[in-house]
Amino acid sequence: SAFMHYLHKSVNWRMLLWISPAAIIGAAAAAQFAQNSPPVLLVIGLTVFLCYGSLRVLRQRNATDTASPIMPRPLQLSVIGLPAGIIGTLTGTGGGIVIVPGLVHMQVPLIIAIGTSAGNTFFIALSGTLSYFGVGVDKVALLAMAPTCVVFALVGAQCANMLSRKSLSIVYGVLLGVLVIGLLRWLVLELQIW
Repeated sequence: SAFMHYLHKSVNWRMLLWISPAAIIGAAAAAQFAQNSPPVLLVIGLTVFLCYGSLRVLRQRNATDTASPIMPRPLQLSVIGLPAGIIGTLTGTGGGIVIVPGLVHMQVPLIIAIGTSAGNTFFIALSGTLSYFGVGVDKVALLAMAPTCVVFALVGAQCANMLSRKSLSIVYGVLLGVLVIGLLRWLVLELQIW
């Protein structure tokens, strides 16, 4: 995905370099924390972030496609990196649910936010996976899923770069919203609310 976004010039490497170190630290810490955390709390946290991300990105759908990328300050990018690493590793999402809405909030165009997040996801996933090896990783499942994930990451990145900003905002926001509905359903069943 990061490579495809790179080919489309939708990765801001300078932002990525400021986000990644904090994200790697957050990912390593989260893997250690995850083994003692109740899944319900992790799902509640993920649901909150997905709701925020969905709404934040949907609000940007009316921005023009000609907006020039804005470079947030390095400290702002590092502040995004730490929770991205933590949340991305705790939930297995790679941090994009924090990075993309965070960069969009800082007026970075959505496609640049997605491309930069894709580049950073590699570091979060690598750090988190290596940290999880100590507490348990299903290596067979990891190896079985990896080829499909790689192929469809390329397809997704290509699609993202073909869409207009408005269409991409709608697709991204709706997909996050669908995930929220799925997580809420899981919470209702797990907590036996009804």
